[in-house]
Amino acid sequence: MELKPILPKETIYSLDYIKFMLLASASSSRFGVINLYENNKIFKSRGNLNALMIAPFGTGKTSQICSINNVKIETARSVSMPGLIGTITRDGQYLIGSCFNAGGKLLLIDECQSLPHLVKDAMNQLLEPPHEFRRDIGFKSVMPVHKKTRYAWVRGEENWFKIRSKFSCIASGMRINLENDVDKAWYSRFIPMRLKVDLDYIEKLVGGETIFEVNALDFAGDFEFKDYMKFRTYYFKKFRESRWMKIFNLKQDDYGFIARNTQDLARLAAFSAALDGTNEIELDHAIKMTDKWFHQILYNILIGPLSDNEYKTIGLVDSMSQDEIAAILGISQGEVSKIIDFLKAKGIITEKDKPTIDKEDKTVTKLSYDNTEDPTKKTKIEVS
Repeated sequence: MELKPILPKETIYSLDYIKFMLLASASSSRFGVINLYENNKIFKSRGNLNALMIAPFGTGKTSQICSINNVKIETARSVSMPGLIGTITRDGQYLIGSCFNAGGKLLLIDECQSLPHLVKDAMNQLLEPPHEFRRDIGFKSVMPVHKKTRYAWVRGEENWFKIRSKFSCIASGMRINLENDVDKAWYSRFIPMRLKVDLDYIEKLVGGETIFEVNALDFAGDFEFKDYMKFRTYYFKKFRESRWMKIFNLKQDDYGFIARNTQDLARLAAFSAALDGTNEIELDHAIKMTDKWFHQILYNILIGPLSDNEYKTIGLVDSMSQDEIAAILGISQGEVSKIIDFLKAKGIITEKDKPTIDKEDKTVTKLSYDNTEDPTKKTKIEVS
């Protein structure tokens, strides 16, 4: 049986995708909320977009992220609770964590695979509204603490303190651990980017070249998305009618990915408005922007937790035999066979005579923007 990835290689290994997500995340560091209009109600969603880069060690993840221009970067001192969140010392002194200093900035967390579960739980709360976390400590502070900036504050007394801070976050690591619900919740707060490292990439890196040259936008404030209900309905239909629904629901039993990713698409829509210098999200521009990256976002969510050998196998199955793959990866043919069975079960690779996702989905269902019409009426439009 001949196999192939579910997306073409030029789509899977696009450096443009990584560059764009780094730009969107860095530019959203001072974004406020997105006001989502639905029927006669307004819901608020965070505007900050977080990105997660996955790549082996020694591939310049940190140096490339730190080269982003036009944004203040706060690099986490450590992945410990005191380093990120803060603490009260044995002698009653309060120590500020990186998350407070990151208010209104871009927080960079390196080696995120080492984040303890308790820190992930705290970060899960800080990365979503109301962006607050309370910590109780075994030591008492010698005096009440109260510090405030435009985008962050911390206050506390006795043996507790509470922090509130709004920032965008780019995390990087060698792998993603999904051992429990806390890990999954952490992962869901980021748009993942899996970096393929080849000889050309390494040559540019060691030559001192800036591979992801990014100049962040200087934009702050809230956004208005008055056509959000049409946007949400459009993507709900698109999810329902594509093979992604089967891949995620049948393989991972995860219906929540639709809600999470529709929200991230709305954040990309806010970024598209910021590119135009406005806080009013225009529906057609938003859909044009989000459709462009739709498949790659979902694909990267799917492959993010894979091991390095599983990820490498995806790019080899369509051109090499199992013995050749085994020789390249330095593992047995039996291990390669298990990896291929796993990738087939996940829906990441498929038989060559079956259509790939983007070929299957060259057209999408576009609902009428007039809500008074029958919502089942649809027309086919080409997606560029």
